[in-house]
Amino acid sequence: MTDEKKGFTDLNIESGVSAKTGAPFCMLEVVLDDGTKAYGQMSPPEVRMMALHQLEVADAATSDAAVMSLLTQKLGMDLAYAAAVLQDLREHRATVNRRLRGD
Repeated sequence: MTDEKKGFTDLNIESGVSAKTGAPFCMLEVVLDDGTKAYGQMSPPEVRMMALHQLEVADAATSDAAVMSLLTQKLGMDLAYAAAVLQDLREHRATVNRRLRGD
């Protein structure tokens, strides 16, 4: 095993039903840059939670980019200081999100 990090090119999720129990499941396939594939199964609620998390992260990334642009380009803030402010915002966002979910 190497320390080389690989990216992935695709994530496929298919629905399934157990032939033995009739229970629903989701089959996941991750395709790595080198064509290697990894497979796994998750329950529908787990996949829904994962999908919701992915949407939240995508929204946060877009928001983070806008905040960094505002801080550095419009307000002239030093990049390192702006990054520290952004980290504080991320931590505050996580705290607020936990509170809203009732965690």
